Amino acid sequence: MTEISPVVFKSNNRVFILVALISAVSSVLLTVIWLIIGWRAMKAHERIASDLSKLVASSQKTELPPSFPVFDNSLYNNSSGQSARQLPTAEQRTE
Repeated sequence: MTEISPVVFKSNNRVFILVALISAVSSVLLTVIWLIIGWRAMKAHERIASDLSKLVASSQKTELPPSFPVFDNSLYNNSSGQSARQLPTAEQRTE
């Protein structure tokens, strides 16, 4: 392992130590900033999901159609090339 020479800590090399300290502090601050941004984004997504579930629950109580599109999987094909809507049901397979 390489030892740090005492010359490094002389007054003319204090600039490098200062740069190292500034970069370390700025890295910690930047990390904290991104943690705060991520936390706020997570809370916002939770709020959106909660509001959406309340909207769905209220639309089911009043029997109104939901205000968001329903996923249509007919565009996706299985390995045999058939659309998901063309696949036989369990009753049709037993016949």
